[in-house]
Amino acid sequence: MVARGGRRQGFALIVVLSTLSIVALLFAITSSRFLANLKDSEAELILAKRQQENQSLAELALGVFSQGPTQTDPRESLVIRQDNRELTLVLQDVGGLVDLNTAAPDLLDALSASLSFPSDAVERFRKWRRTPYRLHSVSDFARVAGLPYEDGLLLRQYATVHSGRYGIAPDLAPQELVEQLMDSAALGSVQGAELPPSWRTASSGVVFRLDLYEGGRFERFVGVIHLGGSGSGGRILELY
Repeated sequence: MVARGGRRQGFALIVVLSTLSIVALLFAITSSRFLANLKDSEAELILAKRQQENQSLAELALGVFSQGPTQTDPRESLVIRQDNRELTLVLQDVGGLVDLNTAAPDLLDALSASLSFPSDAVERFRKWRRTPYRLHSVSDFARVAGLPYEDGLLLRQYATVHSGRYGIAPDLAPQELVEQLMDSAALGSVQGAELPPSWRTASSGVVFRLDLYEGGRFERFVGVIHLGGSGSGGRILELY
């Protein structure tokens, strides 16, 4: 009887331990899911805060730079001091960037080669561009071409979807972009110290990308604004 009772107690102990193990496992799963949801919520809050900041910065830039009797020259930087932070908004004319929707084929090839994008990725994008669709954001290029999302973010430094030009305005383009394109041209059929004439187009003058710097260091891209003109008011074209 004692042995049989001992076996029953041992079995009961095993059941209890097994139940506790299952409870502990369920708690661990629940905790990990809770932490994951918490991290997702924190990321969403950070993203929402940044979106709100970008909206405010874009509206501020429109108020300062939009065409009118009180317009500030877009070539000037806008310095903002906030909570011991020195922020600087710099306007980049999109005419100095490569428009992915309208760029000349050889210019697009040169840009892609300078960023080491695979040729098949560029071909996928080129086939897609023959459709009536257009990119609404530079980061969409990565999705269409089958590239990592990070490549789309890298491309944002040199490209746009808002200029409507087949080339760029070299005097308004980032120096690094001009150098990369010249290197690509030198490797091809075009030789010389300047960009090929077929790659040179006029500035926009009204559409600008907003670049944010903090303490003299690049912080992030804010968005794209249209300063207005010919009776139309300024507006935000895109927020990053």
